[in-house]
Amino acid sequence: MGAAQDIGNGLAVINSSRSRREIFAGFFRVQLTFLNNYFISGTYRREGASVLGPNTRYDNFGAASIGANLSDIFELPFFNSLKLRASYGLTGALPLENNISSQLLVTSNVFTFNPVTGEPVPVVDVVRNANPDLSFERKQEYDVGIDFTALDGRLSGTIDYYFRDTDDLILDVMVPQPPNIAQTTIANAAAIQNQGFEFLLNYNFLNTSDWSVDASVNFAWFDNQLTEFTSDEQRLSNVGAPGLNNITPIIARVGEEIGQIIAPRFLGFENGEVVTEDINGNGEFNEPADFVTVGNGLPDYNVGLNINIRYKNWSLNAFARGVFGHDLVNLNRTFFEAPANLSQFNVLTSTTDLIEQGFTGGNTFTSFFVENADFVRLDNTTLAYNVPLKESIAFSSLRFYFTIQNLFTITGYSGVDPEVRFTDSGSVDNGGMTFGPGDPLSPGLDRRNTFFNPRTFTIGVNFTLK
Repeated sequence: MGAAQDIGNGLAVINSSRSRREIFAGFFRVQLTFLNNYFISGTYRREGASVLGPNTRYDNFGAASIGANLSDIFELPFFNSLKLRASYGLTGALPLENNISSQLLVTSNVFTFNPVTGEPVPVVDVVRNANPDLSFERKQEYDVGIDFTALDGRLSGTIDYYFRDTDDLILDVMVPQPPNIAQTTIANAAAIQNQGFEFLLNYNFLNTSDWSVDASVNFAWFDNQLTEFTSDEQRLSNVGAPGLNNITPIIARVGEEIGQIIAPRFLGFENGEVVTEDINGNGEFNEPADFVTVGNGLPDYNVGLNINIRYKNWSLNAFARGVFGHDLVNLNRTFFEAPANLSQFNVLTSTTDLIEQGFTGGNTFTSFFVENADFVRLDNTTLAYNVPLKESIAFSSLRFYFTIQNLFTITGYSGVDPEVRFTDSGSVDNGGMTFGPGDPLSPGLDRRNTFFNPRTFTIGVNFTLK
């Protein structure tokens, strides 16, 4: 509901909304097995969705896979089992929001007057054009992998390499006015290539009546490239208000990786102001000529470690992960670290450090606010006790547990949370909020509406009645 203080005198309005989402899907599947060693499967699907344009609501998708149990075909003394597999799949992705192919009308804060009655009437603006040809995002993926077990089942793992083409990426794009009424349209506007390597290894170190210890480690490396866009090079997103709405910190170039963060390169402070590198050598600051690539919002690889330890009726589980290679634009620092804002905002304590270094200016954007955001985090730890039960007890099982989520994070990032920002939902002012799925071509922006990641303590009990 909107603000309602002046509804009675016609100077405010009440807003509400209703949406509908219908999805249709039908599929046909074939699975074949030969000699218990060779496997073939195929799937055909017909899908449709009401959230897409009326001209392109239905599409066809499919998948196929083959595999072979090599350990049953060849003598492989080290392996208990070894399976080689390959697959291809074409799938369709839908946007999270409803009605995005329709024209969007919004009641503005501007009022006109009814020429007959003289009463104020709110003006309705067209803020998004209709797109009757909006279609599925189409993802084609090729995968080759190996599954194995060895050492009498104590060692197991999987290795995968994938190559993925995503076409018709759904984005909010700028369009010319006229002929369009609004300046934005939701359209299929880009294509991306992704490739990666994934590795998972499990090992059972100990397994006795009193003790068991096992661990699993996973590793994933990924790479991406923008292959199609509305232009060969386009600057995206903006830093935000106040004062930096015209600064675009992300650049998308066809043929290059996604998530490139650009900014003037910070050199230091002089005479109370920021000094940046003069890239074009003309003796003054120019945008975009003096902007350079200073980071990337997407990671290069991540790792994970899961450990399970059991001693008699006690058990301990811990899961930790690390994400490496990504940068974040710390927009809290950009706006709340400037000494000139001391009389306006509740600035960060680091502002005093900048004053000591000679900075006395206001909001500015440079590579000084782009930080490496590598981190290692202990996501989950659970200590549990399984109560030994007598036959006369009404429970067949009884387990008490204590869980801590987000126990600690190791990082050099000074912002709220070093997690990867895979999309950007748009600029916000101080305390503002944004809505929508966000722009996947603008990762790496840590907005001012980011909430702290809580540390959660949970005590619980699981039981089963006889």
